Amino acid sequence: MSAARLLIVDDEQSLLDFLSVLCAGEGYEVTTATCIREARERLAERTPDLVLCDMLMPDGNGLDLLREIRAVESGPAVIMMTAYTSTRSAIEAMKAGAYDYVPKPFDVDELKVVIHRALEKTRLAEENVYLRRELAERYAFKNIIG
Repeated sequence: MSAARLLIVDDEQSLLDFLSVLCAGEGYEVTTATCIREARERLAERTPDLVLCDMLMPDGNGLDLLREIRAVESGPAVIMMTAYTSTRSAIEAMKAGAYDYVPKPFDVDELKVVIHRALEKTRLAEENVYLRRELAERYAFKNIIG
């Protein structure tokens, strides 16, 4: 099985570098973006399995990117990150379809667990779709012999 692909979107270069090294060390294939526009380009090039996205970006709001990603049926899971935590923004992110909401600064071990769980949930959902499709094909009307 190939390594899970992650897209990390943050305007703070030092955090972006840290997360890239951390995730690559966990065996993930990492792509980065420093703004919303760049993130959209990366998403168009190749769909990742997971997106880690900052809420406040210089050229837009991470929630808008989250909504765009969730609008695609088989889009990746999204974990929102922010240094400006509030209950309202967390609720808004979860309502928009974020898998989780991580306040900065975050606990590294906790972030690893959240990433792993999000990827596992995505893998199980994809497997479920595949198995349903296989069952539908196997037990289709055209396959009845009588």
